This record gives sequence, C-alpha cells and structure tokens, in this order.
Amino acid sequence: MALKLIPFDAADFLHDEDSIADYLAACTETGDANIMRSAEQAVARARLKLQVVEQARDDENSGASGSSA
Repeated sequence: MALKLIPFDAADFLHDEDSIADYLAACTETGDANIMRSAEQAVARARLKLQVVEQARDDENSGASGSSA
C-alpha cells in the first residue's frame, strides 16, 4: 500500500505577526536561500489570510451594529 501524503502549507500555521517572526527567524537560521524564498511566500499567503479574516470581522462588526439600529 502506498503512503498517502497530504499537502502542507506553513501559512496555515502562521496566525499572527509573532508566529510569522518566529518562523522567519527559524528559516533564516538555516542559511538556505531556497528555504527563505519558500518562507517569504508562505508569509505572504499567511498575511493575506490574516487580512481576509480581519476584513470579515470588520464587516461582521459593522453589520451587527447596523442591524441593531
């Protein structure tokens, strides 16, 4: 039976700027340019996800205050 692998995206585990900073620091310590490029791409995806979540929360909060009026 073949081993089944699932995709891994570090961006799924970077939930705030502190975790992003820790991740970048760990990747920098490797000294590997390929790892750093991959890390920078993951951080960009993570920050995009964070922006989407923040915007959804803002929209939800502005909608909640508008519906109570």
